[in-house]
Amino acid sequence: MPAFEHHAELPRSDLAGGTATVLVVDFAGLTSPARHDTPLSGVDLDLHRSATVPLLPAFEYAVVVLEGERAVHGRPLPPGRLGYLGRGRGELRLDVREPARALLLGGEPFEEPLVMWWNFVGRTRAEIDAAHASWERQDDHFGRVRSALPRIPARAPHWQRPGGGR
Repeated sequence: MPAFEHHAELPRSDLAGGTATVLVVDFAGLTSPARHDTPLSGVDLDLHRSATVPLLPAFEYAVVVLEGERAVHGRPLPPGRLGYLGRGRGELRLDVREPARALLLGGEPFEEPLVMWWNFVGRTRAEIDAAHASWERQDDHFGRVRSALPRIPARAPHWQRPGGGR
């Protein structure tokens, strides 16, 4: 069921090199009050120097640099790019060249392949097509959000457009 929560305070953990704010589920022994439906992890990392971050080897992880310059295990990762880390890691080494912020995202890996388009995730193109149609109809599948902002339109998936079948 779609929902929205606001938590004015989230748990923070001091790292040797900065601060980790636990956005969702658990990290470094701290638990976020945010609702979750599956085992996952979301952490805002605010670092002023290099740090090593603990990971759960059973989880699959990625990191997105929001601000500043970072390297992940020695490989540069510019702002706005997602660095896929895979699973099986017990820690993540973040090399910080200047103060930087990043999101650490992780969770139990899916065992089957997934299809993603825009904000839709499914197991088949047919599921994505149904989600897109639901979004276009503005039915209750995605819930309602009271906002003065306009609804964001979603282009049709490329396989629905002429010449985009792949």
